[in-house]
Amino acid sequence: MIVGDVYTAYAINKFRRTEAKASGHTVTIFHRIHQTFEVITALHGFHIDKGHNKQVVKLNEGTCSYNKWQSFGIPCSHVLAVCAYMRINSWQFFEKYYRMDVYANNYALEFNPIPHESYWPYPDFPILYLDPTSMRDKSRPRSSRIRN
Repeated sequence: MIVGDVYTAYAINKFRRTEAKASGHTVTIFHRIHQTFEVITALHGFHIDKGHNKQVVKLNEGTCSYNKWQSFGIPCSHVLAVCAYMRINSWQFFEKYYRMDVYANNYALEFNPIPHESYWPYPDFPILYLDPTSMRDKSRPRSSRIRN
């Protein structure tokens, strides 16, 4: 990571790859006030059947029908296409935990080493041991298939 970066290297690399995909998408406005858009994806490489999918992006709600934005916190190519269309800074839609200051604060706390086992408190509950006859063999299990 370079000193002075606002976002982590992972987020920057993911943004660059996704931005390249977004350049081929077509954006149409459903509702400008509610910031609802329809994005039609471009063809993928030499595949005729890939692409021309419709995704719905709702910037006010922070959702895309592709669901990668909600899952990972990094805007998908559909959201980046909408941001480029509306001339909006797309970095505002990244989750805060991809920022360097938040990332550094996660490791700012002191880590305590784990003491040796002899210093661990003895458990006050009964310890259960497995029956050795119910355990599987170490070798490969014998096939139970009935052959013709």
